[in-house]
Amino acid sequence: MTLLNAGNTVTISLVETLTGGTGTDVVTLTNGGNTVTVSAIETLSGGTGTDSITLVGKGNTVTVTMIEKLVGTTGTDALTLGNDGNSIN
Repeated sequence: MTLLNAGNTVTISLVETLTGGTGTDVVTLTNGGNTVTVSAIETLSGGTGTDSITLVGKGNTVTVTMIEKLVGTTGTDALTLGNDGNSIN
């Protein structure tokens, strides 16, 4: 799924790859556990279940909440934890 270039607020489920546009994109994952590859997403919130996210591209800046697994790839990824109980190992 590719989001348009105006800034988007969406709730998704059953999507494996998500690419944001040039605006500010806010994504909420539905309940049940999700495995998603994302790029150019500014805010990402997980649902219940285990959410596994892989960041792709040449560096991402993202705020995450309720995400259980986050993997960065090439480039420098900047991560901000939201306010809803986060734990990093």
